[in-house]
Amino acid sequence: LDLPTGRRLSPGATLGVGATGRVLAVHDANLDRDVAMKVLHAEARAQPESVARFVAEARIASSLAHPNVLPIYDLDTDDAGRVFFTMQRIAGRSLGVAIQASSIAARDARIASFSQITSIFVGVAQAVAYAHHRGIVHQDIKPDNIMLGDFGEVLLVDWGCATRCRPGTTVRLYGTPLYMSPEQARRDHVDERSDIYCLGAALFHALALRCPTWSEDEAEFWRRKQSGEIDPPTADELRRIPPALIDIALKALQARPPQRYESADALLDDLRRYQAGLATIAHRDTVIESLVRFHRRHAQVLWTAVAAAAIIAVLGALLLAEQRKGVMRWGTPVVEEDFADDGWRQRWSIHQGGFDRTDSRIVSSGPDQNILVCDRRFSGATAIEYDAMILSGSDACDISLIWCRDLIRDASGNVIGMESRYECKVGAFDATYTAIRTPERNLDFADFRPISGITYRVRVEIEDDLMTLAVDGRELCRWRDPLPFGGGHIALYGHYSGKTFDNVRIFSRGVPERLSPLAIGDAYAQDALWEQAARQYRRVADDHRGRALADEAIYREGLCLLRGGQPARAHDTWRAIAGDWRVREHLVDALVTAGDHDAALTAMEDLARGASAEQRRSLAMNWAGFANGLIARGDLTALARHLDFHDRHLHGLMIADHMAAEAMLALRRYEELLVRYPQHRYACCMALQRLERHHQVVTEYPEQRWATTFSALMSGEYGAIDIRAYPRLHALGLCKNGRADEVMRLYGDDDWSA
Repeated sequence: LDLPTGRRLSPGATLGVGATGRVLAVHDANLDRDVAMKVLHAEARAQPESVARFVAEARIASSLAHPNVLPIYDLDTDDAGRVFFTMQRIAGRSLGVAIQASSIAARDARIASFSQITSIFVGVAQAVAYAHHRGIVHQDIKPDNIMLGDFGEVLLVDWGCATRCRPGTTVRLYGTPLYMSPEQARRDHVDERSDIYCLGAALFHALALRCPTWSEDEAEFWRRKQSGEIDPPTADELRRIPPALIDIALKALQARPPQRYESADALLDDLRRYQAGLATIAHRDTVIESLVRFHRRHAQVLWTAVAAAAIIAVLGALLLAEQRKGVMRWGTPVVEEDFADDGWRQRWSIHQGGFDRTDSRIVSSGPDQNILVCDRRFSGATAIEYDAMILSGSDACDISLIWCRDLIRDASGNVIGMESRYECKVGAFDATYTAIRTPERNLDFADFRPISGITYRVRVEIEDDLMTLAVDGRELCRWRDPLPFGGGHIALYGHYSGKTFDNVRIFSRGVPERLSPLAIGDAYAQDALWEQAARQYRRVADDHRGRALADEAIYREGLCLLRGGQPARAHDTWRAIAGDWRVREHLVDALVTAGDHDAALTAMEDLARGASAEQRRSLAMNWAGFANGLIARGDLTALARHLDFHDRHLHGLMIADHMAAEAMLALRRYEELLVRYPQHRYACCMALQRLERHHQVVTEYPEQRWATTFSALMSGEYGAIDIRAYPRLHALGLCKNGRADEVMRLYGDDDWSA
């Protein structure tokens, strides 16, 4: 390196070599101190983009004045015009080196205990949180970029991949494959939650001494990385690593950004809570863990004040509290149905399909929809839970629950329909996803796929205007309706035969003794008496002027006018609460309906800025409705603009991503769909079929029965056709293959075989 005049900087040994440059030990003669200097590789100096990123790295790092970020001293050029920057020189090594020097039997001294590892990542999380506060995403957090000083320093280095977090889609792959997030691997838009994933991957590596995702096959590695698959902790690792600490890493490693920590501050807070011996967000304590934590924090007082018997009492109290937690909120079940005998037929009605009792549980027996309705109507807040299984060997699909406001019966009392139907679908569409939906559209969406042969505990809660769906204690979907649900009926729904239901428990708190002033209007609205409901809400608004209750009444008044076919009156009513988020969403809806997409997208941009998590979900659901309408109308120009909005603001929200995949189908962006949304398997099948890659559909998507059958017909792979589900198509395939004699042998007794 030709140094500036005066030879202020005297280069020494090479400290490290990276993809674009090397770091040298340098002595600064003016200040008489040792520093580090980073210079570009010779081949990179001829590339303007590389030089620009090098300068950006120095400027970004220098803007982050934080104890856990390596300070930048100077950015300059040498006598030949070659750019370099200097920074603090740290005596120490990287976390990556410490991990490489470790084994399960003997860890490196800097990471010898889990307490030390936690302290390291508290420092890293502090640096990341500060960077995010400044609008900067690192994109390459990994053990090799975490420096451990000999005197306890923890520094996040190498900001060469960092970018300022602006709306838009990342078009170049940055980061290190072993640690990068799924969205980075797919070259999707990244944000702060991408850094949280990288941080979780580095933490996992430090804890388990292995990377979270690996495959010897490169193509398989990238498939797993893009879909967010990890190799879960082994039984031995779970025994060695503190449960709360590994759960912190696993929460950060969730495939979907919304399921990770919402911010680096939240991750940092969980790490600090673990350090302090407190409960963490990521880990749900067992009763024993709660007791141990209580004892650790209060041992001196406890053992001074009470004898060992008190511990037993505390343990008993904790156990009792655990059991009573649900009872305190919901009371005892008003319905307990175990299907122990045929008496269930007096309490339940088969609406569609069929059900049989086998081994003290009911099993769906119809070829497609099987719906079993509880005859009792439930008022007020209601919770329903049940055990469900897809029997091994049966076709995977719904083990779901339906809620409806009313049943439609014929003159004989048979159920022939449902009014205001909401479906809590576990394993929808051949067990490819889970959702809360109406017959018209999805309201919330989760990438949960039930597996055959496993019993799941499903719980649905309906309280006021909120509906939630949980499986095995984990909430998957939630939907907040514009109006309270009120009372209604529930039904068990199994699609195809071989879906079992058992241990049904229904809790109902009934109508409260003290009603809200809005209750009368709500009752009218639930019966679709929109004009009467609007008048009642107006009375409440007039009686409670200046209070939050009045604003809510005004919103509901306008909503009833809108649903009653009076949009002009509705929007005029809403002028009094024009800043209300929900009103602004309705305005967007009106603009989209009118075809004013410029104004609609501008209004949606305003809504997206500063939206809460629940508001983003609502915006995503509405966006999905807009996109679906544009697809139906064939307005591809507007659809492309709305898809761009999704990529900048809604990516990672399952309900929006699901419709984004459909939009890409409509826009014929098939290859992009396959890379960005491999988890949306039905859309991927459609893309592959339009690319005429039918063999890939047959071999890689066997659970997509209809798509596989169609592709099998197109590719001549007739043996892949599901004989039970599509006998006629199977027969057609045999005929196309010149095997008509087999058709007669297999289907000769059927009327259509000739």
